[in-house]
Amino acid sequence: MAAPAVQARPGPSKTESYVDNKRKEDIRITNITSAKSVADAVRTSLGPKGMDKMISTANGEVIITNDGATILNKMEVLQPAAKFLVELSKSQDVVAGDGTTTVVVIAGALLKECHSLLNRGVHPTVISDALHKTSLKALDILAAMAVPVELSDRDSLIKSASTALNSKVVSQYSTLLAPLAVDAVLSVVDPAKPDMVDLRDVKIVKKLGGTVDDTELVKGLVFDKKVSHSAGGPTRMENAKIAVIQFQISPPKTDIEQSIVVSDYSQMDRILKEERNYILGMIKKIKATGCNVLLIQKSILRDAVTDLSLHYLAKAKILVIKDVERDEIEFITKTLNCLPIANIEHFRAEKLGFADCVEEVSLGDAKIVKITGIKDMGRTTTVLVRGSNQLVLDEAERSLHDALCVVRCLVNKRFLIAGGGAPEIELSRQLGAWSKVLQGMESYCVRSFAEALEVIPYTLAENAGLNPIAIVTELRNRHAQGEINAGINVRKGQITNILEENVVQPLLVTTSAITLATECVRMILKIDDIVTVRVLINGLWKDGRLEDANQLFKEMCERDLVPDGVTFTTLIDGHCKNGKIGLAMEIYQQMLEKGLKPDLVTYNILINGLCNDGDLEAARKLVDEMSKRGMKPNKIAYTFIIDGCCKEGDLKSALEIRNKMLREGIELDNGFFKGGAIVDAERMLREILKASVRPDDATYAMACALYSCAAAQSKEEMRSNYPTPQ
Repeated sequence: MAAPAVQARPGPSKTESYVDNKRKEDIRITNITSAKSVADAVRTSLGPKGMDKMISTANGEVIITNDGATILNKMEVLQPAAKFLVELSKSQDVVAGDGTTTVVVIAGALLKECHSLLNRGVHPTVISDALHKTSLKALDILAAMAVPVELSDRDSLIKSASTALNSKVVSQYSTLLAPLAVDAVLSVVDPAKPDMVDLRDVKIVKKLGGTVDDTELVKGLVFDKKVSHSAGGPTRMENAKIAVIQFQISPPKTDIEQSIVVSDYSQMDRILKEERNYILGMIKKIKATGCNVLLIQKSILRDAVTDLSLHYLAKAKILVIKDVERDEIEFITKTLNCLPIANIEHFRAEKLGFADCVEEVSLGDAKIVKITGIKDMGRTTTVLVRGSNQLVLDEAERSLHDALCVVRCLVNKRFLIAGGGAPEIELSRQLGAWSKVLQGMESYCVRSFAEALEVIPYTLAENAGLNPIAIVTELRNRHAQGEINAGINVRKGQITNILEENVVQPLLVTTSAITLATECVRMILKIDDIVTVRVLINGLWKDGRLEDANQLFKEMCERDLVPDGVTFTTLIDGHCKNGKIGLAMEIYQQMLEKGLKPDLVTYNILINGLCNDGDLEAARKLVDEMSKRGMKPNKIAYTFIIDGCCKEGDLKSALEIRNKMLREGIELDNGFFKGGAIVDAERMLREILKASVRPDDATYAMACALYSCAAAQSKEEMRSNYPTPQ
């Protein structure tokens, strides 16, 4: 009987391999879910009937707002992909100034549809390409819907600004703020560059008191401070000749920190006389140019003015406004059409500005300074914002900024478009029709994105307490009948021609929202893995390659990647161990600038490094900084400082810190401190004194040795701290 033939099983092909894509899918889904949660957080703030958010920061500050950019900026978002939506809102704020909530909500809806398409097996690249084509088509549709507007049509500009203000906390003041925003922007438009507006030329000054109704546009300058008239100087000056100075009218000081001891009264009188002559000579030069108003920049080197200089300035009938901030100088000089003066020797009449009136004005209990009637005034303007409390004042400033940005959008791109969800529903309808002429997966993707855009009218109706399904269905039908300007009138609770209701917005706001949202979503879709760079930096550090780790850290910062706290701590620890405490402190400052909060370990490493470097003063300041940030220094931090004090022979400071530890309830144990058991030394002295034994030099020297101090330097301090019993 023949043996049965056995069929050989084919072996695995060398060209075939199994690739596990589960992790990539999980990363992509995690990113989408995290970003959607951020969008859901601000979705309820959309529209005129949207809810406000109360934000409580770590330092106790409370903010009430419904501005998407402000809400997201204050949120501590940790997930990397979710941070994209925070940056997305900031980008919309920079480009358009309005629509910061809209852009995030659209991005969230697009991500939801992308999630659905991924679950059906559509490749991310196909989805991304379809999304790009959809955004380009959407821009063409929006351009066809837009209505051209001229800057001379003031009413249309005011309507657009009012629409931006209607969704704000201060919406009841839109009739005041909208015309004010329009007038402010139009007054700074340069005829040489008619399509550009720099909002830095519009200065907003906040002053607590009154109501938002008291907000006014000032053709000139406003200072939120009073005139320096402690020596009886003038508070009002007509036909003012104004100088902006960046030097100090006070006696000079030495370049280095040192003290001068004057023991002879005649020498003291001579010094005072020279100071008077020095100040008097400066004021005579100022008065000789005809100057009668001085704006003095705040000085960090020494006092910009002294009581003596104010006295002489008052006698010369010169009005003085001091402590002008450095970053305000450019705006002031541009407004006054003058030049800043950096040295008394350069004080010339041609560098002065001229105004009809400079006066101190009382606003309730507070005072401000107004400069009006400026001759040859630059293209700038000032808005004085009032409010009954700080929360209203801050929100009024944010709302006014949005209104200014809306008018700026119309200057850049002079087209208006209907609001109230009309453009989004029209986009959804036309994109849905366009998807039917496409083929393959692209058709499904475009149709999904068209449905995603319905989230804006749906959310507007939902936040207004209307039936969103019924409202969106009716809105879709009205647009299908050719009413492209039909939108949701949330005040009437029905569908109306939103263009006739004066609910309009700049075309740039909607186009930038669509463009930025699609770019952000495409970026998130293309991510299939998250690599934590701190692992590489930590590995380089452990391998002793600190320079390479530092270089990698710099590359991260150059690429606008924000390293996490562990990465910063790793580098700080490496530099401290290598004795490069200066580099460690630089990285610590970068950590603070990035908005990261150092933990207890980071502070302990820095304090130890500073103490080993002998910089005890900086170590103590770091401990104080910990307390200000709400962190309680632990036993280890105090130990490092006490050990440093002992090594430096500063026994008194060591004892002071020890007493501070006891007051804060930090227990001391024997043999705890590195330089010797300070508790044992103190206990030994106390027991000797309690037994009425007179300690000799050797005993004090032994105690000093326990403190790790030089006996010759600290013996007398021991005697004074622990006196011998009589």
